[in-house]
Amino acid sequence: MKALVIGLGISGKGAVKLLRHLGYQVTGVDRDIANKNIEGAVLFSESDFLSDFDFNLVVISPGICQTHPLAVRAKKKGIELIGEVELALRSLKNPCIGITGTNGKTTLTLLLTHIFNASGKKAQALGNIGTSL
Repeated sequence: MKALVIGLGISGKGAVKLLRHLGYQVTGVDRDIANKNIEGAVLFSESDFLSDFDFNLVVISPGICQTHPLAVRAKKKGIELIGEVELALRSLKNPCIGITGTNGKTTLTLLLTHIFNASGKKAQALGNIGTSL
C-alpha cells in the first residue's frame, strides 16, 4: 500500500511515522524539504513532485488547504483524502478529547491535561501543541 503525505511539519512527520508503522510505502511532499529528514519516506518538494499518482491514501496536514493541487488531484482520482487527525484517530485506542474553536485551545488543553494528571488520570496534550496526535 502506498500513501502520500502533503505537508511535512510536525503533523506530517507524525503521519509518516504512523503510516510506516502500518506498513505503507510513504511519499512526502512539502513546499520546502531543506533540512527535513524523515526516516522511511521518499521526500519531494512540491515543485519537483511528478507522479502517476498511484496512491491508496493521501493524508493532508492541518495547514494545507483542501484546494491544494495535490488534494484536488487525489479527489479527482477517487483516492481517499483524510487529515492527519483522522489518520491518528483510526489507530488510537485510548479515550480522546478534541478541542476546537477560535481562541483558548492551547490554554484549555494544558488546563485539562493538568487537571487529569493531578487527579490521577494519566493524560497527555497532543496535536498542535508540540507532539502530533
